[in-house]
Amino acid sequence: MKGLLHGWNWLVWTLVATAILATWPVAHTYASTPAPPDRVQVLAAEGAAAPSVSLFGGAISRVHAGDLFIVDATGTGDETKVRLLLVNSHQLARAYRYMVLHIAVYARTPDGGWEKVTGQEGYITLRSIEATFELAGGATYKIAVEGGNISTFSGISTAGELSPRFYLEIK
Repeated sequence: MKGLLHGWNWLVWTLVATAILATWPVAHTYASTPAPPDRVQVLAAEGAAAPSVSLFGGAISRVHAGDLFIVDATGTGDETKVRLLLVNSHQLARAYRYMVLHIAVYARTPDGGWEKVTGQEGYITLRSIEATFELAGGATYKIAVEGGNISTFSGISTAGELSPRFYLEIK
C-alpha cells in the first residue's frame, strides 16, 4: 500500500508541475482597421519576444524580460500619453501571493536597435495595476517588462488562468 501511495503522489505532483510550468502570453491588442498615418499605431509584441516565467506552486518565480507592445508615433509630432493596465488582477490574486513587474520604455535607434528612455519606467503589481508613460512624437517605442517576481500559493493547477493580461490605452 505504501508503495502505491508513493507512486500516486509522484504522479499527481508530476501532473501539477507539468500544468504549471508554462510561459505566459501577456499582451493582446485588437484593431479592426489600420490607423491613419498621422495617428499613433499600437501592436502587440511578437509572442517569442514576450516575457516568460515558470511558475511553481508555493514558490517565488523570476519573470524573464520581454516585450509587451510596440507604439509607432512616427506619424505624429505630438506627445503621446500611454497607460498600461493589468486587466485580470482579480483572477491572478486567487493564485498569486504577490507579483511585481518592472516596466520600461525603449525608443528605436536609427540603426534599428533599442535604447532605454530615461525616466520612463514603473512597476505593475496586483494592487498597483497601471503604469503611465509620456512618449515624444516622431519615434517608435516598445513597452517591455524588464523583469520581476511572482509568488504563488500552494496547490495552483492551471497555467492558463495565471497569465497576466495587459491593455495599452493611448490618450
